[in-house]
Amino acid sequence: MTYLCAIEAVNLDNMFSDCEDLSATRGGGLAILNIGVLAAKGLDLAPDDLITAGASKGLLRVRGSGPEDVERIVRSALLDAAPEIQRQVLAHATIMIKAVQEGVPEELSQKVAELTAGIRLAQMRSASVAYPKLHQRAVCRTDKLRPARRENGESDFTAARSEWGRGQKSRVIAEILGADRRVTQTLDELSSHERGEGHRLHHKIAVLRFDGNDFGAAADECKTPEEKREFSETVQRDQRQFFHDLLSEDPGSWFSDDGLQIEVVVYGGDEVTFVTPAWLGWRALRKFYECAQKWKRPKTGMPLTYGGGVVFCHYKAPIHAIKRLASDLADEAKERARAATGNKGNFAMVQVLESFDAIGQDLGDFLTDRYGKVGGRLEVGLEAVEILGDNMDCWRSTLSRRKLHETVEKALNGDPLDAKEAVRELVESKGSGTDVVTEPIGNLIERVGGPVAFVHMLEFWDYAAGEQR
Repeated sequence: MTYLCAIEAVNLDNMFSDCEDLSATRGGGLAILNIGVLAAKGLDLAPDDLITAGASKGLLRVRGSGPEDVERIVRSALLDAAPEIQRQVLAHATIMIKAVQEGVPEELSQKVAELTAGIRLAQMRSASVAYPKLHQRAVCRTDKLRPARRENGESDFTAARSEWGRGQKSRVIAEILGADRRVTQTLDELSSHERGEGHRLHHKIAVLRFDGNDFGAAADECKTPEEKREFSETVQRDQRQFFHDLLSEDPGSWFSDDGLQIEVVVYGGDEVTFVTPAWLGWRALRKFYECAQKWKRPKTGMPLTYGGGVVFCHYKAPIHAIKRLASDLADEAKERARAATGNKGNFAMVQVLESFDAIGQDLGDFLTDRYGKVGGRLEVGLEAVEILGDNMDCWRSTLSRRKLHETVEKALNGDPLDAKEAVRELVESKGSGTDVVTEPIGNLIERVGGPVAFVHMLEFWDYAAGEQR
């Protein structure tokens, strides 16, 4: 008999949120990223029997004698197909596998709903492991939690994650670019600028997260396995092409003596998360939305859009907290865009954290406290991103940053602000004697709907255009 089998890794904090070591967290994430593909490989399934394969999950068509038999076969095949180091990592993962008899195509949505409910129930019933205090025994020097079993002071699990993470980073880039490339392994290397200390963005990073708008609903609209497969493959192909185009457009900008300066955390499902040097973050944001403008759902031709969150910060900032902030910003961008336009669309919110600043409170409360009196939209779409990127170099040379601080202070206090007069004062204060900046500033004000344009100009002053090597 033929069964539909869903596989999904859950309770993911254990895999990549328990320490700040980049190789370990990368290894945990990459070990489970393509488990659907890995299980299909272990089962030697025909291409049509791998229905969907997203980030850390998959939907397969498997033959067996019953649901429990299929679940056992799939779990065994997953582990058998994994290389030894990956298998050591997967042994610590919580992977749920559920199967139901396939039935007729018209029942697909109902069958997928049953599988999802079964996985969630199994997840809630799964055991949680509490690590005891070890007292005199050594704990892992990396995760500060598990018993240290290796000579280097690491736990077996974290050592395996680190080894897998170091080896797989190059594989992900090779898959995207179609060729092997040497890559940086640490955020120190990734954020290092060849001009070194004193450069304004040396050792700064950009953490970018894009979350698909209503991808679950779009997948549910697929009525047959073939439609689901086409949707899944379309999303993966679009995202892979984005990274290829981003890194191929001006490859010299992305390389330092240590290798290619990018960290691809996850892609292939409804989420895309990656890290770039700060001076390339705005370019990546712009490129993503340029590409996303062309992305369509198969069959219906409806747009595939993403809410985005971008955080510029120092490379030593706690990376997991920064990723959570980027995720919260993406969610906030969706809600604000929907309130303003009626749909979520391709909009992002960007936050700059200088030094080791943190939001330190609920994101909504922070945004209300800081920007609540400013007229206009904090989320930016492609047009605003383009205006800021295309004109920031000019504005830096023709506008007074000191005067811009005063203008922004007025805007934040809710004081009346005449945009044309504010621009004239910015130009005069600089003494540049030019009015070439007026039109693009007016365009930006129009795009974001008010004085918040001046806030964007100031906050992204060092970041919007970046700097070429």
